[in-house]
Amino acid sequence: MKLAIDRNVLLSAVQSVFGAVARKSSLPVLQFLHIKGDGEQITVTATDLETTLISRFENHDHAFEALLPAKRLYDVLRAFPDDSVIGLEDKDGKATVKCGRSRFSLATSDPAEFPVFPESEFDHRFFMPMNLLRSLMDYVDYATADKDVRYYLNGLLMELSHEGHFNLVATDGHRLAKVSTAHSTDYGGEVAKQVILPKSAIVELKKLLKSEEDCELCFAKNHIRVNLPHSTFITKLIEGKFPDYNRVIPTKQKSAAVFNREQLLNAINRIALIKDDKSSGIELSFSDGLFTLRSRNSNQEEGEEQIDIEYVGSLVFGMNASYLQDALRAIQSEKVIFRMNDNVDSLLIEGMETDEAIHVVMPMRL
Repeated sequence: MKLAIDRNVLLSAVQSVFGAVARKSSLPVLQFLHIKGDGEQITVTATDLETTLISRFENHDHAFEALLPAKRLYDVLRAFPDDSVIGLEDKDGKATVKCGRSRFSLATSDPAEFPVFPESEFDHRFFMPMNLLRSLMDYVDYATADKDVRYYLNGLLMELSHEGHFNLVATDGHRLAKVSTAHSTDYGGEVAKQVILPKSAIVELKKLLKSEEDCELCFAKNHIRVNLPHSTFITKLIEGKFPDYNRVIPTKQKSAAVFNREQLLNAINRIALIKDDKSSGIELSFSDGLFTLRSRNSNQEEGEEQIDIEYVGSLVFGMNASYLQDALRAIQSEKVIFRMNDNVDSLLIEGMETDEAIHVVMPMRL
């Protein structure tokens, strides 16, 4: 194998798949990149056996196949100048990478040892603009659990409903976020089609969703594949039954209050400065025309913020400050509305100007 490749093109391909390289593994081959050319294009593949990332770019050289060490190749390519041309040669168990008068000899491995993700039958396929999918995930993925023993909460639910909705839902048992849009698949089952993406895979997928072009989402029993113009994302799904999230979303609220989102978020950010490791909660107090935030810590230090609002009545409850901050950061509307019951079973937060996600936060004892 002997190639001449634009450094920026190869580096971009390596960067786009690098997140799927296994950091620690009993299989050393998972720390390599599979690079293959067919005379028309080159594919660069990385996998940790859970998530597989494939990047493609045009190259009309001869066919070849090689395994190169991911971290070392990445570091070497980054060190070369922009817009340079690199020479790549694989011979006698070593890969030589050249650029100008620089030369590096890297260890290689047998391409036959690299795992191949099996082809699957996909139940449903549909197309969606990449930037839309990214924005939908941004609205809700903050609410996924982290290392919860209820493993099905450690991911993002993607759901196709027979009513024609594509729903994304995340919850850690204390808060929940849901967003919906229409989908173009012909799914018509009586029971919704549900898949749960692992949290780590969500991070890598969002890195690929950079344009307004369409991507194709393909659902199979045990994994999902997302086909993009120059790359492919594949990940295994989390097994298990996602909880019935509709039971958590309040449907009958007796009172509501409207806030300027940025003003409210800034007030919570300030009041949260008083919190310490033993006091994650803040007090929310509603009275006629006034909203008050209070925070106390274990050293008996206190903070208070007040905001004028249109509200009639009296209501006091506790909330986790971080949960409120996360929800307000995810919302893009200028104004948000808090919907509550008098006994505050849970707080429902929505943006007012745009059709975004709904955010549900459970109250806490102070």
